[in-house]
Amino acid sequence: MYCQYCGASISDDAVFCPKCGKSVDAHQTEKTGEQAKSNGSHHDLDNSETATTEKAPHLTESWRCFVDTRYHYYADKWSNSSDPANHAGWNWASFFVGLFWLGYRKMFGILLMILAIYLVTDAIVYFTGIGFLNSVIPFAIFVYLGAKGNSLYYRHVSDKVAVIGSDKACYQYRKAGGGSGAGCLGSLLLFVAYILISEYIFGLI
Repeated sequence: MYCQYCGASISDDAVFCPKCGKSVDAHQTEKTGEQAKSNGSHHDLDNSETATTEKAPHLTESWRCFVDTRYHYYADKWSNSSDPANHAGWNWASFFVGLFWLGYRKMFGILLMILAIYLVTDAIVYFTGIGFLNSVIPFAIFVYLGAKGNSLYYRHVSDKVAVIGSDKACYQYRKAGGGSGAGCLGSLLLFVAYILISEYIFGLI
């Protein structure tokens, strides 16, 4: 279907137009899409026919500055979901290199939680002898990060931007967000620390 404001082609389940950022009304969108194709232009709709003209949060300047690296990838994923905080498509980076992806995106709370789960899993294996858990649990976590990575990041950005405020300079959002090579290094050091602790306590690695 097509956006009723700018005439851009959008997916049928999109809630916001990825081009102009305005909220999508399915009935009016289809109608305007036909007009855009036949006339080569688009027309303004009456206010009574428009549900809302507010931009989606992730299409605002503050979010663009915070996400920074690969912003358009995430904006497209979030725009094509009716509930981006819970479902926003698959993320291959978070599936294959989840721990480093979390560090790169400065999501250290989730990173520490996962390492804690690893440590608890090692304890269970140590006391019960159920060795396959050391393979099943990490794989399950990788799949979860792949399936929910975009949504986890959406909630992370939402929380951080809310703390910073919506009227700050772009560099302030970039400083708090964006990608971080130091974050990747930090995640590596935390993972090494987990290995040393687990080896010292349980001797399983």
